[in-house]
Amino acid sequence: YQYMRNIIISSGINAEYGELALRLFLQAALCCDLMGIQSAETIAYEFVSQAFAIYEEEVSDSKAQLMAISLIIATFERTINFSEENHEPIRSQCLRASSKLLKKPDQCRAVSLCSHLYWSGKNRENSGAPLKETKRVLDSMKKAVRISNQCMEPSVQVQLFVELLNKYV
Repeated sequence: YQYMRNIIISSGINAEYGELALRLFLQAALCCDLMGIQSAETIAYEFVSQAFAIYEEEVSDSKAQLMAISLIIATFERTINFSEENHEPIRSQCLRASSKLLKKPDQCRAVSLCSHLYWSGKNRENSGAPLKETKRVLDSMKKAVRISNQCMEPSVQVQLFVELLNKYV
């Protein structure tokens, strides 16, 4: 895994390949997670951390940021062998990164995506069953509603409310 890490890092040194490196780190994290052994969790956590580092340092375009955080959230939602000790910081980091997006509509969409991590996300303590943390899901969705209320254009605001209503249902 050290060899894979070095290859991915060297490919991501050039700014134009940062998004490719992010995708490769996330794919490597999924592969490690599927192995299901204890040491693989540490390696998978490292790969997710590297993906976040690339997201924060290399991805600057607002559309690319939304795509990248969506990809990180979706990838992490598919993991099943993380312990709660490692799962919670990554969920929180996803929520923080989503809240820092430049455009309010992007923030709203990303924060609402984070609610999936608290509902259908899985960890080892739950034996791979969905977490279904209703309070955290509700908090994420309320935050998304607050963000959508801050949008200035009424048409965008209505569109976001409809998207949020679809997620609620």
